[in-house]
Amino acid sequence: MSSTPPYQSKLIPYQKEIFRMWYNERATLRTIQTFLSEKSVLISLSALSRFIKRRRQQSDPHDAPEPKSRYLLRSDRSKALLILEDLMGQNLSD
Repeated sequence: MSSTPPYQSKLIPYQKEIFRMWYNERATLRTIQTFLSEKSVLISLSALSRFIKRRRQQSDPHDAPEPKSRYLLRSDRSKALLILEDLMGQNLSD
């Protein structure tokens, strides 16, 4: 078993595989635990469950950024409306 720095989960190197198995393949915690034990990573089911719950809200910094929402923030909408009103005013005066 490899050593990890303090306060760092030993599951981090297997995070992508864990999430792929959990979300895409709908594998059980026991199946994922067996997969990890084959990699010499011994973990309890409760610890594995906590890891998934905690990490699913965090994005992986190595992943590509998610596309921006097609919905504008309130400040962006206000700016867009001002630009539109300006353009409409220019077209009316032409």
